[in-house]
Amino acid sequence: MVHSYQLSKRLIKMGDHVGAARLLNRVCQNISWFQFNMANIMTTAIGECNTAKLNQMAYTWACVLIRPEYMEKIPPKFKTKIESIARRPVKTEDEPEPLTPCPFCKF
Repeated sequence: MVHSYQLSKRLIKMGDHVGAARLLNRVCQNISWFQFNMANIMTTAIGECNTAKLNQMAYTWACVLIRPEYMEKIPPKFKTKIESIARRPVKTEDEPEPLTPCPFCKF
């Protein structure tokens, strides 16, 4: 998980927002491992998902982040944006993660 988080920071700098959003989604699914940086990681994930047009993923993590136990940990700069994302439910599904064939059997 730490490796995925570090890779996502590099992908953000390189401009690969879709790849960074997918890695941050993986990190957010195991967010209990990062108790102290939980709000910052989820805020970054929401921003990257929003930039990458993965709106369903951004909505899911915004709804988690606006729960009362995390509300005071949201950086004030992003609080209104995250609340506005959580207010609008997304009806369309995100495009699935692209799969590559198996290197051995090519399936």
